[in-house]
Amino acid sequence: MERSQFAISEISRIVESNDATILHLNTTVHPETGMLTVSIHINKKEIASIVATFERYDYDVIYYFGNENFENEIHTNYRHLMNYLDI
Repeated sequence: MERSQFAISEISRIVESNDATILHLNTTVHPETGMLTVSIHINKKEIASIVATFERYDYDVIYYFGNENFENEIHTNYRHLMNYLDI
């Protein structure tokens, strides 16, 4: 994100709207582009809804680590579809 667009209050509001809390927040500036990278550590392992909310507010989520129940559900549905098509 641009440095001028960084607002910790907005990031906190997005995280807290998904019933989570920020445990640690770190920012780094890319020296060549001047773009700001924000790293957030939160208190939940199921983060698909939080990632989706950030993407809905036009944040670029570069990397995330946590339980991916949403993607696991998609994978399960895909397997069921493939099994159905094999019949």
